[in-house]
Amino acid sequence: MASIIKRRRLAAALRSLREEAGLTLDEVAHRMDLAQSTMSRIETARASARPVIVRSLLAVYGVHGHEAEVIVQLARDAIQRAWWHPYRDVMPDWFQTFVGLEAEACAIRAFQPQVVPGLLQTEEYARATLGARWTNRQSSEVERRVAVRLRRQQVLRYQPPPACQLVLGEAALRCQVGSPEVFTGQLARLVQLIDEGRVSIQVLPFTAGPAASELGQFVLLDFPNPEDPPVGYIEHLVSGQLIEEPTEVDRIRTAFDHQCRTALSPARSRKLIAEAAGRGG
Repeated sequence: MASIIKRRRLAAALRSLREEAGLTLDEVAHRMDLAQSTMSRIETARASARPVIVRSLLAVYGVHGHEAEVIVQLARDAIQRAWWHPYRDVMPDWFQTFVGLEAEACAIRAFQPQVVPGLLQTEEYARATLGARWTNRQSSEVERRVAVRLRRQQVLRYQPPPACQLVLGEAALRCQVGSPEVFTGQLARLVQLIDEGRVSIQVLPFTAGPAASELGQFVLLDFPNPEDPPVGYIEHLVSGQLIEEPTEVDRIRTAFDHQCRTALSPARSRKLIAEAAGRGG
């Protein structure tokens, strides 16, 4: 399976080697007969580089032998097709990158003030959100997006699973999505996930004030290997943005920690969710 992490490692390695060689992006692009924008996309992990291109780059940088073979193998691993390849028509590039990183994270922390996040949605709840009237999507597109959302959830079945921690706005427990049966089924699913130990959920109550809605939704991903820095992710109405600058990632972590301190405890939150689902404490 393709590895977004390996693509990021490859990008960092190539960027470092170019800088060690004292070359600019323009100079390398000229020698390789590539567009400067192509080199930039490779070095920022926005595009994969074919092994033959990587081998040529390494020759320019004076890297040979075992060191070169290790990096070329990294390029081979990075271009393997991922499970979402058949769904590219409903997955923008930025979302494909996020999904790839999500699948390799050892810790997933998310703040969602309005709705249950996709990683925890039931099929029926996902269909209701993705097929909302305002989206104007055809039923076939909705079904493909639902399939992607359900496939992402396999990360929760990994052994060991990632540490998944969620702060959920109380609005997500009160604003009905889909039919009453779909909505209560979704809340019951949250209780099940908590009881199975797959996720920790804290509810941020309405009494916490308006700060929650001002922050908007975000995700923070940590990875098992120290050489892979954490990544933040912010999703908007029509796009998503990966946050990789360390100071900005730290701001997201600080915001999440604050929400955890402000929210109800996991035990009180579980009780509130169960009550909202009509299942009692």
